[in-house]
Amino acid sequence: MSLDKQDQIARETKEEIVGLRNDTRKHLDDEFGDIRKELVSIKDALARAGIQV
Repeated sequence: MSLDKQDQIARETKEEIVGLRNDTRKHLDDEFGDIRKELVSIKDALARAGIQV
């Protein structure tokens, strides 16, 4: 395999990894955002019931 082909494969692989990391980061940010909202909602409901956390 020529060096040019290896360089191209290395660049494409790096781009895929960067893209996967970005997708994963966004997904986790979205998930944690949802979890935070649910936690706030639960805390609010507990507070309305007179339970402090």
